[in-house]
Amino acid sequence: KKEIVIFKVDFEKAFDKINYGAILFMLKHMGFGEKWIRWINNILQTASASVILNGVPGKKINCKCGVR
Repeated sequence: KKEIVIFKVDFEKAFDKINYGAILFMLKHMGFGEKWIRWINNILQTASASVILNGVPGKKINCKCGVR
């Protein structure tokens, strides 16, 4: 017998309903500087992930939706 791990993540329910524009608007409204807002926007637009198996990262997965 071999041990096996199955991991399923459903990010949609938690995060995909948030509008990036609303986040950036709120940051500006709360007084955050333009440089900070650009950093947050960059994070929101360019995120990626990969699965590490036995210490070796797999292929990069570009995140299309959701808050990181």
